[in-house]
Amino acid sequence: MQKAVIIQSQSVVIANGPRFGDIQMRDFLKALARRLEYNSTAFKNYSRMHVSEGLPSQCDPRRI
Repeated sequence: MQKAVIIQSQSVVIANGPRFGDIQMRDFLKALARRLEYNSTAFKNYSRMHVSEGLPSQCDPRRI
């Protein structure tokens, strides 16, 4: 069973199941955002692991 929501410009398919047509992507995403709870865990993990080219991480230097 696939657990995915496929959003196209004019339709939405939910988990290999029903296809809803004539739904604008913008409207669907706005309605979805209202129902989701904010969770910053994935972004925090990405920020912790990702190092930009040429930019040192912003942290306090350790004192000896």
